Amino acid sequence: MTDWTFDPDLPRCSWAGAGADRPDLAMVRYHDEEWGAPCHEDVELFERLVLESFQAGLSWSTILHKRAAFRVAFRGFDPVAVAAFDDADRERLVADAGIVRNRAKIDATIGNAAAWLATGRELGSMDRYFAMMVPGAPIRLDRGAGPDAIPAASGPRSRDTLAVTGRAHRRRMITIECTWCDGELTLESLDATSVDCAECRITVDIAPDSESLAIAA
Repeated sequence: MTDWTFDPDLPRCSWAGAGADRPDLAMVRYHDEEWGAPCHEDVELFERLVLESFQAGLSWSTILHKRAAFRVAFRGFDPVAVAAFDDADRERLVADAGIVRNRAKIDATIGNAAAWLATGRELGSMDRYFAMMVPGAPIRLDRGAGPDAIPAASGPRSRDTLAVTGRAHRRRMITIECTWCDGELTLESLDATSVDCAECRITVDIAPDSESLAIAA
């Protein structure tokens, strides 16, 4: 990320909390520099997958404030290194107070790294996989539209998209049993469609078939 200075007058999404008496600068900076910004580098994409997985049941602010510790603990989010983690690494991570010490999420992340590499080898890169998920040009919202106007689903998927999604699901790309959402996270958490945010006018992404916003892929 580049050098950043908080500008209270910059239009932002309400969730960034920039207008609070004591704004969370980590959230504001994430909004300004990363939210809705295209990302095409596989290691950076894997970082986003890892952080989104650990965020389940927690606030995004919590994850952002632990991000530096996550980066050290997971070897710079290099999926090759993470896929090679052994039982000693698992115990190291469970004992690391700087991260979220959830054994199920740790185990899932290590398994995800292997599946990530296998899918990337098959398709050339994970960036290419995600490109096949995005259905096209951004949806344009009317100026002044609020968060409730953002659609919760991206509409029908193509046959190719469904086929590629099936490959990733067969590899169990994400295998965290999430009691918070009473279900299982899947790679579809990063299957995104672009919309224009009516609050800050930048392009953001939402996960189809979900009411939650997703990091841009």
